[in-house]
Amino acid sequence: FLDHRYIGNYIVQGNEELQPERSLSYQLGHEVIISKRSGLSLNAFFNQVSNMISPQNANNNAAISVFQYANIDSVETQGLEFNYRASFTSWLNNETSLSYTMTENQVNGNEIPLRPNTSGRSSLNWGSSSSGYSLSTIATYTGTQYADIENNQRINDFFTLDLRLNYRTSKESTFYMGIENLFDEKSPAATDDSSLNFDLRPGVGRFLYLGFKVRS
Repeated sequence: FLDHRYIGNYIVQGNEELQPERSLSYQLGHEVIISKRSGLSLNAFFNQVSNMISPQNANNNAAISVFQYANIDSVETQGLEFNYRASFTSWLNNETSLSYTMTENQVNGNEIPLRPNTSGRSSLNWGSSSSGYSLSTIATYTGTQYADIENNQRINDFFTLDLRLNYRTSKESTFYMGIENLFDEKSPAATDDSSLNFDLRPGVGRFLYLGFKVRS
């Protein structure tokens, strides 16, 4: 049981009747070393899954969305994954990953719920060992997806940006601070309108934090 009412306005229930999931997977990948400082990889995949375990919407008319794990008899998934890494200088680097996935329920032809077609993540990292400072920006994109097995409830795509700063004050201690969800992308407050419940954007919006770590 997972209670995410505070951060995402939903809860996830277990299911004692779940059957084990089985899959047959095929993958084909290729990696290219562009230079000593950069490279990329591309991976294609195809999966046949029986008794896929997937969270499904368990209520349609409540202020809080309730999802429950259940089996889907037969599923096919296929897609592409792209990864890129580059060190522009000794103190600046980037890592980017993108994925495109197609899913199909072999029983009714619908897409599998809570599995976005497209997603991506890119981080730009600056760090200098001599100064003790490191700064990271992390951009994350989550594409559209369905909340239910019937594909009646569509969840919109969203984008978030995080910033993180670290300063090593000594070999044993580090000061850190950051901003999560810089653009304050968030789902609306809980209401009695069930059409607003299928929103997986962050529930708390922009979040600032700071701290101090000491290693013994």
